[in-house]
Amino acid sequence: MHEKIQEHSSFVISGNKLAVEAPIDFLCKQDLEWVGEKHKKGSSFRLMMCAFYTVSDNDKFEYVRIYSIYHPDYQVENNLK
Repeated sequence: MHEKIQEHSSFVISGNKLAVEAPIDFLCKQDLEWVGEKHKKGSSFRLMMCAFYTVSDNDKFEYVRIYSIYHPDYQVENNLK
């Protein structure tokens, strides 16, 4: 699978904590099953990703938590209707 993170829809910084939200588009390089759906080679789908980070005093990530959500309304073709 090939993934491309799109422009962030939310980006928040508070002290040493960051939170971001962005859609991620996936292009299937082979037939596969992902998020309970079967996808054919060449097809694509979108997830919404939310990530939380804590940065240490020496600028290294101390904490990283990433969530991704699949929903039919996130799909590009559904948003073009």
